[in-house]
Amino acid sequence: MSQTTSEFESAISRLEQQAEELIHKDTDLLTVVRGFDFSETA
Repeated sequence: MSQTTSEFESAISRLEQQAEELIHKDTDLLTVVRGFDFSETA
């Protein structure tokens, strides 16, 4: 159980690093999120 949790945490940390890189590359990420919200309300 603990090993699975450890692998899960390491996977999350990698995703967080990728997210930080994307935010640095694309400062319009907020605009993309708003686009998703707009598609839901449409």
